[in-house]
Amino acid sequence: MTEPGEPKEKILLVDDEEAIRQILNKGLAMRGYACDEAEDGEQALKKLAAEPADLVIMDINMPGRPGAPCCRISLASTRRRL
Repeated sequence: MTEPGEPKEKILLVDDEEAIRQILNKGLAMRGYACDEAEDGEQALKKLAAEPADLVIMDINMPGRPGAPCCRISLASTRRRL
């Protein structure tokens, strides 16, 4: 359980559109969530490998590596750590 004033769960926001990430980040931060951002699937996977998130909100239609394959890779690596 988090202490008062301490951020709630960590959320990784993944979208190729900066404006979308900023809107989500601002709204979630106002509610006490700690947010990190990634602009594409590759960057998201690197961030998740370095520091897992409690929740990932990901655009599934991005250039490069789309969201759905990244979710599968992320879930597979999480299962290995459990």
